[in-house]
Formats: sequence, structure tokens, C-alpha cells
Amino acid sequence: MLKNWVNERLIPKFFHWKLREIERYRNLHIGEECYIWGDGISVKYFDLGLFSDKISIPCSHLPFHKDFHKLNVPYAFYIENLWFYPFTKNTSPPFNYLRNYIQKEYRSIIESRKDITFFLSWTNSPTIRENNVLYIHKRYNYLGLNSDLLPSVSAFEYFLGSIRGAIFLAYFMGFKKIYLLGFDYTHKNSSILHWYEKGEGLSKKIINYNSDFFNIMKDVIEIITVTLEGKAELLPSITYEELTSCVPHFRENTELLSEERMKILSTWPGYTIF
Repeated sequence: MLKNWVNERLIPKFFHWKLREIERYRNLHIGEECYIWGDGISVKYFDLGLFSDKISIPCSHLPFHKDFHKLNVPYAFYIENLWFYPFTKNTSPPFNYLRNYIQKEYRSIIESRKDITFFLSWTNSPTIRENNVLYIHKRYNYLGLNSDLLPSVSAFEYFLGSIRGAIFLAYFMGFKKIYLLGFDYTHKNSSILHWYEKGEGLSKKIINYNSDFFNIMKDVIEIITVTLEGKAELLPSITYEELTSCVPHFRENTELLSEERMKILSTWPGYTIF
């Protein structure tokens, strides 16, 4: 109970001045379209050079991609709590603390790409204080900043996870249409594993993925998920070929990552890199 009170009441109040920095991005991109990138296996089939026509907002590890520089990326989103620390707790059993080499590599990207604003969880504020970093709090009432943002719905749900957070951020910035790439859980023929892992992924049926969130947001912003083939379960969809006029082409992770970054990613338990 005390932990919840600290997270939901004390921290947002104490860091109010810092969390409000996002306000300067409100409605900055009214009427524009953007791409939001996840880490799904489908990214292996995409030519990133075909997506430079719109702003891209990558989540998680897309900045490790060899072709990341081909995208138009003014913003990146990494909402994981307590990530930018030397040690972290792994997310699957057996649970233990381990040295986090991945965050160190991502940190180097933050330091070198001053042209990108990185939106990170406030829990990382003690360890990363770059000028191009803004902090997000999952329990901060962002709707309270502007009464026209979904006034009938609690804001507390909107930064619980990368896909929710990135979509809400795009809506907050005024984008009118979002294309989701690499969010394979939204596909009817859904799959698991990541583009930086070895192989073509594994089929797994995902039912009602974030359905409560999508049912709210699709009424205020157009959301289209990009599939390799077929449809999506809850959202309108378009295939990669329909969108780009190019046939998808599979590339293994060895073609998409440097050897050094493959070694770094392989230190995380559960990732099949080699």
C-alpha cells in the first residue's frame, strides 16, 4: 500500500515540474502521420529505407538496427522501469540480478544522437541525465495537462507498456494517423520473438491484445497495423507490400546487427541470438 501511494501520489507530485516538460510537445504535429516501431519478428522483412517519408517513433531496441539511420527519428520511446542501471532483474524465471550490458549500449546511442529526444521512465532519472531525455511517469495524470484529451477516461492506463505509451504520446503530439510496424501481437497470424533474435519466430495466437486500450484510442486517432500478409485481429491493417509496393524480404539477424551488438544482446537470458 505504501509503495502504491509513493508511486501514484508522492512521486508525480514531487516530480511535477520535471514531468511537465512533455507539455511543450503537445499538438506539435497536428494533422501529421507517423510510424511507431516495435521489436517483432516482422521487422526482419522490412526495408527501413522505405519509411523515411514520415516521422518514426521506435520503441525498445530498434536503434540497434544497422539501417536505423535511414529512418526519420526525432523521438524514441523506452518506458522500462529501472532499466538504465548497471544491474537489473531479469523478467523470467529463475529470477535473479544480472549485469545489464544492453542498457549501456543503448545509453551510448542516447549520448551520441543528440538530434533525438528519448522518452524514458522516470525511474531512470538518477542514472541518466542527458539533455535529450524526457521522463515519463506511468501514473502521472497527463490528461490533466489539457482538458480536451479524453476527459472521460483515466490517464493511468496510457503508459503501461511500450505500445500504449507510444500511441498515446503520438496522440498527445497531435498526429492524426499511426502505422504500427513490428507489433506482431496485433496481427491475426501473430508471432513471438524479436527481430534481433535468430530465426523466423514462432506462431502464437494472441487474443484481445490491448483490446481495452485500442477500443478507446481508435476513436480519436487512426491506427493501422502493418502485416506481412493477412489481417489484424482488432485494428485496421495493411500489408507491407500494399504500403510500400515492395515484396517483403527476410533477412537474418546477422544482416541487421553488428557482431558487437549481437554479443551484447546475447547476454540477456532467454534471447536466442546465435
